[in-house]
Amino acid sequence: MGQNPIFSTDVAAEPAEAPAEQSEDSSVIGRPAEFALVDADGSPSFLEKALKFIEDHGVKVEGILRQSADVEEVKRRIQDYEKGKNEFSPEEDAHVIGDCIKYVLREMPSSPVPASCCTALVKAYRSDKARRLDEISRVIYEVFPEPNRQLLQRTLKMMQIVESHKAVNRMSQSALAACMAPLLLRPLLLGECDIDNEFSMGGDSSFQLLQAAAAANHAQAIVIIMMEEFDQIFDDLEEGSCSSDAYTESEDDDVDKEYSTDNDINDDDDGSYDSGEDDIEEDLDYSDDSEHDSKINTNVKDGKVKNNISETAEVAQAKGASHMETNSQSNQKQESCGPNGSKDRILRSTSRSSSSREKSMEKSCSSAHRGKRTLWGRTSARKDLSTEEIECCSDDESLIEKLESNKVDLQSKIAKEAKENAILQSSLEKRKEELHERRLALEKEVENLREQLQKGDEFAKRAGVLAVNNRQQGQWPAAVL
Repeated sequence: MGQNPIFSTDVAAEPAEAPAEQSEDSSVIGRPAEFALVDADGSPSFLEKALKFIEDHGVKVEGILRQSADVEEVKRRIQDYEKGKNEFSPEEDAHVIGDCIKYVLREMPSSPVPASCCTALVKAYRSDKARRLDEISRVIYEVFPEPNRQLLQRTLKMMQIVESHKAVNRMSQSALAACMAPLLLRPLLLGECDIDNEFSMGGDSSFQLLQAAAAANHAQAIVIIMMEEFDQIFDDLEEGSCSSDAYTESEDDDVDKEYSTDNDINDDDDGSYDSGEDDIEEDLDYSDDSEHDSKINTNVKDGKVKNNISETAEVAQAKGASHMETNSQSNQKQESCGPNGSKDRILRSTSRSSSSREKSMEKSCSSAHRGKRTLWGRTSARKDLSTEEIECCSDDESLIEKLESNKVDLQSKIAKEAKENAILQSSLEKRKEELHERRLALEKEVENLREQLQKGDEFAKRAGVLAVNNRQQGQWPAAVL
């Protein structure tokens, strides 16, 4: 097995190790994760356009991403793109474009999910089922490099859209995972991950077979979980991108970072890099939130939910005061830097600090409600069922009922056929006995006929001998006379 430890520095440096010769030879094949979705000029890349084509025109094609196309057609389409045909028309073969996606992912210099990230995902998957989703989310937030996380999120989004039309394209989550997991989690299937083996070393190749089967099962299961819980895993990333679009000024970005809670503590991975002071403040906020959540959980066990709400309000007010102090310090810096300090900017920052305080109080109250839900045995993660999941459950129930009815019908048919077979078997035995008796009777008749025939032959011989004797005795006197 591989020897790749789970260190964020090694993971972040892994995509940068892609050789530059491949990207220079082809504008599509051999591109690192940083330029997998976006070209150097900021325009959508070949992979992004292909993913968009599948979402728009390939979701209704049966067996999309599973049925293979001609390899020559795939290479020809990539060459046409490099020659200038850089847009996909709706008339193109969706299977060819789907194989182009898999070909680009397969030929990347490094895996879409690095080896150390695969190792971390497997360890998160092997954790307790109650906290498996939280562990996988933590790995994607903390361990994944930003380009690899964006590529994984974009690919899973396309797969989720394809799966939403499974009634037409016959591609379920398990089918999509079987097709795409070897491409996304390539190091896991190649044995490059540092994973504790559950099998003992043997003298034959059975160990390697079991190891490969376990790796494939782990890869498919991880991809299925990421597809099922896509909204919960990547919800914080999408909220962070929306909040960054809503505010355009740099000072508003500082306010937005104070809205992070225990569910979106890693919004700084959106691609925006802040100063070290902001990182320290976010760490302090995260520690306060974790201490507060621990207090809620311990008090819920004692039945003191009301005290939790009051403590939540106090913590929220303390956070609001710290946020106001931070904003006032930033405003003083702006006044000292600018030639004319604007009072409007001070008022605007004060209003933002008050709004941030209100929002922090609301989010702290929501965390208290999450503590209440924990009292009744529910997890803090959202478990809202979408209409699609409800329909899927109803379809599964109807399918189970049909299978049960078919099972009953088959059992009745089997019982009926068993009775008929028993009757036929008994009649066959009787017929066999009759034929046996008939054979014995015929054999006896044949023996009797043989005996009669022998007796007749002996009698004929005796008669012939007597006739010859009589004839000889009768001729001698005639000759004498």
